[in-house]
Amino acid sequence: MEQGIDRLLEQAPDRAVVIAASNSYADGIHTEGTVPKGGRYDLPWIVGEGDITQNELELWYPGDGRLSVEILQPDGTSLGKVDPNESGTVSRDGEVVLFVANRLHDPNNGDNMIGVFLNTGAPTGRWTLRLKDEAGRSTPFHAWVERDDAGQSSFPPPHNSTHTIGSISCGRHTLVVGSYDAHKPALPLSWFSSAGPTRDGRPKPEVSAPGHDVVAARSRSKTGTTRMSGTSMAARHRGRRPAAGRGQGPQEEPRRRTDPPGRHRNRPPQPAPGQRMARPLRQRAGLSQGLSGRCDVGRPHRRRDRARGHTRPQHPAHAPASSRQGGALAGRMKPCAGASSSPPNSSSAPFPPSPARRPGAWKAGSRWP
Repeated sequence: MEQGIDRLLEQAPDRAVVIAASNSYADGIHTEGTVPKGGRYDLPWIVGEGDITQNELELWYPGDGRLSVEILQPDGTSLGKVDPNESGTVSRDGEVVLFVANRLHDPNNGDNMIGVFLNTGAPTGRWTLRLKDEAGRSTPFHAWVERDDAGQSSFPPPHNSTHTIGSISCGRHTLVVGSYDAHKPALPLSWFSSAGPTRDGRPKPEVSAPGHDVVAARSRSKTGTTRMSGTSMAARHRGRRPAAGRGQGPQEEPRRRTDPPGRHRNRPPQPAPGQRMARPLRQRAGLSQGLSGRCDVGRPHRRRDRARGHTRPQHPAHAPASSRQGGALAGRMKPCAGASSSPPNSSSAPFPPSPARRPGAWKAGSRWP
């Protein structure tokens, strides 16, 4: 997506695209590490009790590396290992509950990606991805979990809150905007405002603008107002004069976080009653925004559109039996038929449609990634 936006900006002068940085700084959605040469690395992933939504994790590492991944469910039992260039599933009662793909050489950036998808009905708790070096070299990686407003999974604290900007916020020519609190004399950055850099090391966002407790016009009213916080509010403020920051007018000093990763280890209190969090503009890009900041220019995108009225998850007590939490999975990983270097298409979707789908959840007919 960000490649297309960059090309649009390159095709003619006097064009500008302003994008919200995202509101994921305190959500625990990003982590990074290094798998030692000839060794292994256990990566924990927390799915909260009562979560009946689908959950997703993506892990990216350099194209010259080779990592296998073994999936351990919360009770500690192994569901099997997926080697590089392979994929596998675990089913229960004829429905896929776990799908894993270990993809090599993405065509856009040449890097490798491991994707793990948990369907509704998967057990909750502390999952573990056991990464093992298969190439005889140390291999660094970055991992992100999908944003899920109805049941956010995360990595355990202390959180690494760098690299949490949105995927489409990683372009080379777009102006990405963070949020600060203009109500305070020191103008501190908002606790939710996502941070860079991009996975290939470029600093983002470029600037910040007032996005904390902003009074704005209320939709579907003639004179009503509302208070909202979010980088989308900041992007709207900055979008009024995008030339600034591009060397064509007065330029604000970039405002970036200087606190060390993991400083905000616990999510601060939610907005006060009557105050809503603005959704970042990137949610309209055709893929959900939870896998924030994981991109460098050239990675593929599987952003899901939340503006199409997907059904919100029901309360567990009212959800269909097939969508409720299940116990530990039995059996081992089943290899997917055919070449696994290509992701499944619409005829081999890992998860069928679910009446308890979360907003922006994987939907049949989509291409992955």
